[in-house]
Amino acid sequence: INLVYDVITPLALLTSIESKVQQTLPGVVVNWQHRTRERALKMLDNGEADIAIMPNRSSLYPERPIAWKSIGDVELACFARSDSPLVRELNLTLNHLRLETQYITENMLTLDIASARISPVLHTVSNSDLLCELLKFGGWAVMPKHYMRPLVESGKVVELKLEELGRGGMFGLNVFFSHG
Repeated sequence: INLVYDVITPLALLTSIESKVQQTLPGVVVNWQHRTRERALKMLDNGEADIAIMPNRSSLYPERPIAWKSIGDVELACFARSDSPLVRELNLTLNHLRLETQYITENMLTLDIASARISPVLHTVSNSDLLCELLKFGGWAVMPKHYMRPLVESGKVVELKLEELGRGGMFGLNVFFSHG
């Protein structure tokens, strides 16, 4: 089985799938491939992939005629290093974020989530691990809470609380599969 996924997909979900496949279908090999949504849907369309786990784009139907099902939501939030000037702001707003460097993953950029692009100084990073390392030196980022949890728990990064965003953002996660 060729399974493609977006980096925003919770690792706990992916490892749970692997575990279930091994338990119920012990001889089946799963090839895990990280891809962008656009590439994943093309791979499903031309038979290179069997299953894709991707964020939705807030539209009723996917870009291609492919079967899909919603499987849950991913929470997003803004994060910065623990000693960032943003952390010291008593009433942090989007205007404060606009004045600082924002890091964004390539995949988040291609999803075109409006709340993910805030600063005019936008640095695109193709690797989430690298983004997290860069964040330790400055700037801020919109990232999934599940991905940032270890850094928050270590005290290296904090979740920023913004007046305008309330409890943060969220988007749906879907599984797409070919008809054959």
